[in-house]
Amino acid sequence: MKLNEQVDTINAAAQSCEPILSSLIDDCCRDLDRYVDQIRDHFSDISKVDNLTLDNFILNIPILIYYVNAKVERLGLKSDLSSIERKRQLTEKMAEMDHLKNKSEKQILSELQTVDSVILDEICDRAYKIVKSKVDTAYEILASCKKIMSRRIEELKTEHSDTNRQTLHS
Repeated sequence: MKLNEQVDTINAAAQSCEPILSSLIDDCCRDLDRYVDQIRDHFSDISKVDNLTLDNFILNIPILIYYVNAKVERLGLKSDLSSIERKRQLTEKMAEMDHLKNKSEKQILSELQTVDSVILDEICDRAYKIVKSKVDTAYEILASCKKIMSRRIEELKTEHSDTNRQTLHS
């Protein structure tokens, strides 16, 4: 098989897995994704983001992360169960091939017959990693929002201090 054909085969396999992967991720992250999109839209011009909006971001991001973390643990369970099922199927297939003496031949044939469970296991594992990555990124967004708010507070303190000095000198 030529390299281009292999790439096409991989692309087709990935495309067939995409709906399952997207569904698992979306079930966990739908609300967080929407909120991050809103934040991105607001921050297209940071000067237009008022403090109340920033306060809302700082409050709501941890709430959304709370719910995603609960869902990601369920996704982790699905991933664990998928892995167990894959191993169970592989063991069953190997047992069915008692007539073969060559252990490596048993292993190869068993793996070929359980490829769907391997793919499902990989999809669950990948979905878990993607959701965890989104949560990590949401924490970074939260930290950025807090930094912006802290900077604004410091600027207000400086302005207030400068105003007080000017009033005293007048």
